[in-house]
Amino acid sequence: MSIYIVYKTTNLVNGRYYIGKHKTDDIDNDSYLGSGVVLQQAIKKYGKESFEREVIKICQTEKEAYEYEKLAICEEVLADPKCYNLKGGGVGGKSPTPALLERMSQVKRGENNPMYRLYGKDNPNYGKKRPGVGGRPKGKSWSDEERAKHEYLRKYVIDYSFTQDPERNRKISEAKRGKPGAALGKTWYTDGVTETYATECPAGFTKGRKPGRISNKKGMRWYNNGTDNRQFRDGEVPDGFRLGRISKKQ
Repeated sequence: MSIYIVYKTTNLVNGRYYIGKHKTDDIDNDSYLGSGVVLQQAIKKYGKESFEREVIKICQTEKEAYEYEKLAICEEVLADPKCYNLKGGGVGGKSPTPALLERMSQVKRGENNPMYRLYGKDNPNYGKKRPGVGGRPKGKSWSDEERAKHEYLRKYVIDYSFTQDPERNRKISEAKRGKPGAALGKTWYTDGVTETYATECPAGFTKGRKPGRISNKKGMRWYNNGTDNRQFRDGEVPDGFRLGRISKKQ
């Protein structure tokens, strides 16, 4: 049976800590430490063995866990220099105040940044590919649970109305007007094994894409269940979906 916990993960090296919520089926053998951005950077720097997690509350429902997390990550906790959390608890978190934004800047500045002076092969991210959209691995789709969570956040938690503000959009337009785009003058080059997107052809490369390259969207078509549009390959279409897209325009 799944339960929800509110936990505190502590860095045994410097005493800094992180508070979060987690769903688990086996609390005794669950080694989850947290997903906070600064916490994850610290784990890469110090290693998992340098962190210890304690359960501060066991909850029977996700709603109860969110409510307790909201109480646990209060403004006083966020103001603590030793706290890894960058925003309040609860569904979607709490919008950061100007004071918190300044602290978020400070905790990543100079020697406070877990990646400080970790260059080249000393950096844990050296040689790794960046993740795809939404933090999920590139080429991997969201699970139904993840998709439902993000749809809930978009509909009921996160306010996107600011993107329709004419004044905001005017300022963005003026700031970018006349500036070259990031892809200006770039083209694809390949050496037959790897490929790169650059303004000049590297030595040993020729213009074009890697031979045999297969897009992760190849073979996928649009389907809908009457309310949502999704892409699937033939043979992987869930029940209730039919070929074609529905218009979302109102």
